[in-house]
Parts: sequence; C-alpha cells; structure tokens
Amino acid sequence: MENPTTAPWGLRISNSDFEKLQVGFTPQNMDDRWECATDKPDQQGNTTVRLSRSWSGSVEFILAVKGGGDNGAEIAQITWNKDALTPTDAEAKEIASNICRNHMYCEWE
Repeated sequence: MENPTTAPWGLRISNSDFEKLQVGFTPQNMDDRWECATDKPDQQGNTTVRLSRSWSGSVEFILAVKGGGDNGAEIAQITWNKDALTPTDAEAKEIASNICRNHMYCEWE
C-alpha cells in the first residue's frame, strides 16, 4: 500500500460471518476481481483478513478481526490505501463490506 490509513471499526459480526472470513475467497477465473486471504487465528482467536486485487495481488484492505466466541466476533479496525477512490473510512468500510458480501456471502449490514 502506498498510503495506508487505519481507522477503528468496531463492527460486531456473527460466528457464521467469522467462519466465512476464515475460509476466504479464491478467484475462479479472470472475472473475479478480488481475493480474500485470512491468517490463521492466534490463541485469542484474533486474525487478519486481506482483501486483494486478484490480477495484481495488490492488498487494498486489511481487516483486523478480534476472536470469535459465543457472541460472534468484531472487526476492530480497517486499513486501506487512502487515495482518490477511497478517501474516507466510511467509503473503505462500504467497499470492504460489499466485497465480503458479494464473494463470501457475509450477511452483516
């Protein structure tokens, strides 16, 4: 990332959505523009989710997810490449959410 910017998020997600993030998404063909790779959770269940452009491998968004439990998990913060296309944290959160909904069928609002 040329201009990484981090903002808190505090978004609670369900265990189902946390599991979907852990599985990630691998592009099936050239029409899939995004890839989602997730690190294995640490001992506390915290993990990092990277949303990358599939053609270039360029990481565009990084989600820091705090461990799952009976009450789900939390996307604690988002890091993105702040540029003309995503100048604000609200826009970065919206784009990252749309990628997760469209490719991994996450259901958070």
